[in-house]
Amino acid sequence: MDGVPRDIGAAADAGEGRVPSDDDGLSKKAIDEALKETPKGAFALAGLTVGLLMAAWLAIYIFVFLPRGSVG
Repeated sequence: MDGVPRDIGAAADAGEGRVPSDDDGLSKKAIDEALKETPKGAFALAGLTVGLLMAAWLAIYIFVFLPRGSVG
């Protein structure tokens, strides 16, 4: 036995290998409410990340490049 069911009809009756339906139990209103809030968090996270990146760049510029003086 290689783990493959021999009776394909019995496996289909048990629900194995069945494609899930598109019904996730949420109403249209619940989905719309969730989609109103989700982008706000994504934009906040992206803004925080960009802010931290710019702060790190500014710190490197101030504490590494400026003390070395001008080139030339």
